[in-house]
Amino acid sequence: MNNEITCFVPLVIFIPEEQSYLNLAAELAINRHNLLQDNMSDNYVTVNFHKINHRDPRSWSNSIKNVCLNIQNDTIEHPDLLIDLTPPSQASCGIQKLAQQIDSGIITLNYYDCPPLYINQTLLNKSNLITELNIPSVNLPPEAVASALSVFGNTIAGSLRTETIIRGSDEAGSQITISDYRDYPSVRRFYLTLPSQLNESQLAQSLEEIKNVVMNKLWLLLVDSQTVWNILTTVAKFQQTDVQNWIIYEEHVNCNFLCMGSDVTGKRNCLTYSNLNKLYCLKIGTAGADKNELEMIQNYYGIIWNNESFKQFVALSAYETVKSGLLALNSLLVDNQWPENIKSTNSSRKICDSSMPTIDSTMRFYRYLEAITRLPKRNGTTGIIDFNKTVTNQHAIFHLQQCFGKSNSSEAMCYDVNSTFIYPQNKVTYNQSMLESDRRQKIHVSVIHDPPYAVRLGRNKWTGYCVEVFEEIARRLNIDYEFVEQTDGDYGTRLENGRWSGMIGQVSRKLYNVECMNSNSINDKDVWVTAVVAVFIIGFLLAFIDKYSPYSYQNQPKKGDSESMGTVFTVKESLWYVLGSCTQQGKVIKVLSFS
Repeated sequence: MNNEITCFVPLVIFIPEEQSYLNLAAELAINRHNLLQDNMSDNYVTVNFHKINHRDPRSWSNSIKNVCLNIQNDTIEHPDLLIDLTPPSQASCGIQKLAQQIDSGIITLNYYDCPPLYINQTLLNKSNLITELNIPSVNLPPEAVASALSVFGNTIAGSLRTETIIRGSDEAGSQITISDYRDYPSVRRFYLTLPSQLNESQLAQSLEEIKNVVMNKLWLLLVDSQTVWNILTTVAKFQQTDVQNWIIYEEHVNCNFLCMGSDVTGKRNCLTYSNLNKLYCLKIGTAGADKNELEMIQNYYGIIWNNESFKQFVALSAYETVKSGLLALNSLLVDNQWPENIKSTNSSRKICDSSMPTIDSTMRFYRYLEAITRLPKRNGTTGIIDFNKTVTNQHAIFHLQQCFGKSNSSEAMCYDVNSTFIYPQNKVTYNQSMLESDRRQKIHVSVIHDPPYAVRLGRNKWTGYCVEVFEEIARRLNIDYEFVEQTDGDYGTRLENGRWSGMIGQVSRKLYNVECMNSNSINDKDVWVTAVVAVFIIGFLLAFIDKYSPYSYQNQPKKGDSESMGTVFTVKESLWYVLGSCTQQGKVIKVLSFS
């Protein structure tokens, strides 16, 4: 240290209770920062950790109150920077408000879409162009991974199939929920959300149900390693062999989900079930990663680094969050652009009770966000860290690997298939020769010999109106297909239990993909009887009204010489008029009366 007076830079870091190991990553980043600054600056970083039950709003509220009380009791505790390492939630927006209120910097591990902060432009310097701000974050938004899974799903299974993303949830409860794409509108997939406590039979039933709804041939997993293992073993146990491919993303640096340690023997077992077919692993590309720093973090954590429940990528991202936050803060301190914290006890007592201040360029809150946008691109432990004049890390390249478990071994082999996805540009490149065989799948078309709609010419040879229309659609969409004859000639009838027989029943049970049929072939007697009765009732009613209405043509004192002047609606004419209206056929009959 130099001989100048040391200035303490207080930090407040929020970490989740169930991931308390993240404090080691944060401490390591702070210690390295202080070590590097020893001969360069007199600023020494201190930290106050707050463990949060992020599912409990009261835990958040109490922690925020404690931050305010600490400031009120001692102005030295006024933090220069708030760092949120908890999972994404609405509470992140509360931390944003706290940072704005106490005028501190803020950075988060996980992106959360809080309402943007609008800046008073009249109070900004002319050189400042930031007029709308969000919380700085190192990790990309959740839809980034969902987008990568979706894009590679299209690459492997084809864009005609609607695949399902299975995601984990740390919420309490035992219900497995199915939802549509409203959570991530840009990623139009179905979502199967699993609770923290996984029931094997319930999981198997839910997988079967959603497969029957969306015809899954590919599952996209966005869960942790243990849940991946549970899902794959459940599928193998219940012999759901028609699920062909899997794309899996879990938070390990390497693809470790195929092998898990045994509680009994202590050895690692690997999945080798043949009915799991092809397994693909999705990982964020680590090209350009600082290998020396990565090795240092691995050594710092020791044996827990390779524990199946340890989320390696989360720990590395937490380290990079703290490091990025300190780099931005240090740039302001070195350039003397960081105003001092509160010195007055009277001011500190009101800091958390006052109204939300107007943001301008003189505030520490604004200056910190602006400093984040100026951070240069650097090599981090998770790959390139590049904010690129924004407040969120913009660098994310996802790589696809194919994995195999070795029989009678504790090892899994994964290799890169030379396929990448770049977010947020949504640019994808893939190894066509590697994935094309998976991409093209033959569609089975159910058909019945019913001229002129479908005419059998010979073995697997068909023609007719329906057949020719489908063949043209298949040609334009580049679809492989095969016609399969419905031998009983039954198009389908709704049964008492609500199910369908015949061709419609075969398609609804996913035995065939498409039906090629005459839509008028459904023989539902109730529908036809209702239609015929309705024609007669309306026809007789129209004739009755025309006969007794004082405004009808036949009740006028003078009638024109030409038939075109009007129509006398007898029962015959009324029935013909109603039938012509339904079929849009026949001559035009003018209705001239007002009632």
